[in-house]
Amino acid sequence: MSLKFSERITGIEISGIRKIFEAAGPGSINLGLGQPDFDTPQHIKDAAIKAIQEGKTGYTTNNGLPELRVAISKKFRNENGIKYHPDQLIVTAGASEALHIVMQALLNKGDRVLCQDPGFVSYASLAIIAGGTPVSVPLTKTLHIDVEKAKAMMDGAKLFVLNSPGNPTGAVESEESVKAIVEYAADKGVTVVSDEVYEHFIYGKKHVSAARFGDNVITINATSKTYAMTGWRLGYLAASPEVIGQCLKVHQYCQACATSISQYAAVAAYEGPQDAVKVMRDEYGARRDLIWNGLTGMGLPFPKPEGAFYAFVPMKPALTDKIIAQGVIVVPGTAFGVNAPEYTRFSYAITTEYYDSTRTNQSINVIFMVKELLRKLSNAHGVSGSEGSVYSVIKKELKGHVDDIREDSMGNLIATKKGNRFKVMLAAHMDEIGLMVKYVDDKGFIRFVALGGWYGPTLYNQRVVIHGTRGPCFGVIGGKPPHMMDEDDRKKGVKVEDLFIDVGAVNREEVEYLGIDIGTPVTVDREFAELANSRVTGKAFDNRAGVAMLIKTLKEVDSPLTIYGVFTVQEEVGLKGARTSAYSLDPDCAIATDVTIPGDHPGIEMKDAPVSMGKGPVITIVDSNGRGLIASRKVVSWLKAAADANSIPVQLEVGSGGTTDATAIHLTKGGIPSTTLSIPSRYIHSPVEVLDLNDVEAGVNLLKAALEKKPAL
Repeated sequence: MSLKFSERITGIEISGIRKIFEAAGPGSINLGLGQPDFDTPQHIKDAAIKAIQEGKTGYTTNNGLPELRVAISKKFRNENGIKYHPDQLIVTAGASEALHIVMQALLNKGDRVLCQDPGFVSYASLAIIAGGTPVSVPLTKTLHIDVEKAKAMMDGAKLFVLNSPGNPTGAVESEESVKAIVEYAADKGVTVVSDEVYEHFIYGKKHVSAARFGDNVITINATSKTYAMTGWRLGYLAASPEVIGQCLKVHQYCQACATSISQYAAVAAYEGPQDAVKVMRDEYGARRDLIWNGLTGMGLPFPKPEGAFYAFVPMKPALTDKIIAQGVIVVPGTAFGVNAPEYTRFSYAITTEYYDSTRTNQSINVIFMVKELLRKLSNAHGVSGSEGSVYSVIKKELKGHVDDIREDSMGNLIATKKGNRFKVMLAAHMDEIGLMVKYVDDKGFIRFVALGGWYGPTLYNQRVVIHGTRGPCFGVIGGKPPHMMDEDDRKKGVKVEDLFIDVGAVNREEVEYLGIDIGTPVTVDREFAELANSRVTGKAFDNRAGVAMLIKTLKEVDSPLTIYGVFTVQEEVGLKGARTSAYSLDPDCAIATDVTIPGDHPGIEMKDAPVSMGKGPVITIVDSNGRGLIASRKVVSWLKAAADANSIPVQLEVGSGGTTDATAIHLTKGGIPSTTLSIPSRYIHSPVEVLDLNDVEAGVNLLKAALEKKPAL
């Protein structure tokens, strides 16, 4: 049988919040739902029990118990400074029903409804169900209503839905903003629907009710959040007698009346002691501070929530997905409109032990911390022989996480985690390919040599940083313009020796004044950036990816073995630091962490490089056709067994290209059993290398798993 459904209903989706909530598996930590974890105060529950015992379980009047409407009317007068007669109130099945009947009573087909975006999920969908057209009202960078833009959108609109404190943003609108919106809306004939359900949960600011500034306002509220009564489904709306008369028709036919037992409980809520509300507010405030400090401390800056119990955090969708995959339920920004696809809502309505738990923090850290660590390392500058700025990042990251950290005479940085007599060396080279000043001509143009394997066309027209004695200086790499090249020039191609650096100087003396001399190191000026699908791009992923993997391993590993984390120098110009450090440490086995070339993009075939990004780290069996490393089969088996036992994705490689520190290590002294664990990285030895952060995290997990016990050598 083929059914034809209403286009108004097929045109909307189930709430994104509920989708996430319903999909949560057993044992999930739910930071997605606005569900207070406090119990309903006892005197409210006692009132409900009493109502049941006294048989007050029948219908009430359509618009609600008279005594409840009197209590709410007093609440409006005493708390909000506004006057609503009890007859100007309808008690509803939660604020959601109140919103629904307002939309049904006021909207005609096509009427425009202005909604904050990002904003609560119900507003736009309820407008569509009523035949209206929702229109997104943008917010400022601080997540408040952009009042001037909102005014500009009011011509011809029917409703403006105002939510303060806001869900999902936690923003509290100022008195000036609320007044301006209400008064301008009145001039334009727009009715303001003011959703104030979070009014009691404000931290350091003051709630302002919209109805203070005009008569064409409908106020909606509920006991749900204020008294931890979400499941009691008790809300209400207050408006002019004309609005109430029409809304009551909708309420009568869709609901008849709110639950009688909940209404008697609500009387006790409003007439009884309010101590519990303050207790909840203070606790939510403390939770707000904890979650804000924690997330901003991880490098996720966002405006400190002013009200409600939500943190709305700028966050890439890939990271949000990763957090959810770890069993921590949060809500993507797409659930709240079209203007915040790269935000995520965290609820701190749940007890502190969950969102301050190790699992919650780890799930957030899983990709984000790898990304931010790699960002620092990639943006640092350290050509072969001048690795100092990378050294500084590493030393700061490892402080307090290792037993000893020192620099040897070669410049290698050696971090030690002490264990038993079995010694494992983990090596990652700090240096990147770069340039060095060779000569400065009379006109101030700088000639240079390449340190490491540069391809000439890659350098042509790049911006660079010259690291002189007076601080960094920007320059650009120039050469013969393409317009001036003849056929022979084009066939010959761009060669490194034909290029030069232009710093804007007009003579040699100006270059010298900038602190630039023969031997000054030069790096390409390129910033780390995020791509789609947990993938990132930047310079020097060869080998800052290996460095990041080693740092995270040293910080997180719990191993009985003695581990030497060696951050080596001058790998790109001859594997020098690995050779000297391996000789002095004399480990029982070694793993170099580095990058390798995947064959998963145009211009290369999988038969030549049969590994892919996103499918896990790569264990080297042979590199450089055997001229470099032929790995220890026992070390390879050790890593493979750890991967299999822990369901960690891993790839194997027999390579024909370059080699790594493991080549120098495995030939040291009497031979040290070694292999390389690599991250697939596209466009190696360029300023735009690309990798997948999931591969880095999997590499860390593999090293930690393997180091739980020594290999059978």
